[in-house]
Amino acid sequence: SAVVDNTLTIDVTGLPLNSTGYAITSMDINIVMNPGGSVGNLCIASTNMGRFLAYVQNSGATGAVSFSPDLTMFPTVSGTEAVMPGETRYFQYWYRDQVLGFPTSNFSSAAPVTIQ
Repeated sequence: SAVVDNTLTIDVTGLPLNSTGYAITSMDINIVMNPGGSVGNLCIASTNMGRFLAYVQNSGATGAVSFSPDLTMFPTVSGTEAVMPGETRYFQYWYRDQVLGFPTSNFSSAAPVTIQ
């Protein structure tokens, strides 16, 4: 990923088929177990966590999604901000899931990305 070229691609695999979700980002690592009744854990909880709501996607028949967010407009709790070189941002994907036929939500593993 590079700020000068505004290039970053986030790939998420291993999702349930035909599941809808979106990525979240933070500069912190804090675990919240089963937030809101989710079956997964939020690993990047923060008071300044952002949601990529413009990139809601469906995993389709492959169980995977990919997107390239604008590094000049990263979401935060209070709007957007530009990512600076050298920053490490953490990502998770929040998605619809099912347990024993009942709808719930879940999270991917968290992944750090250091922006160049």
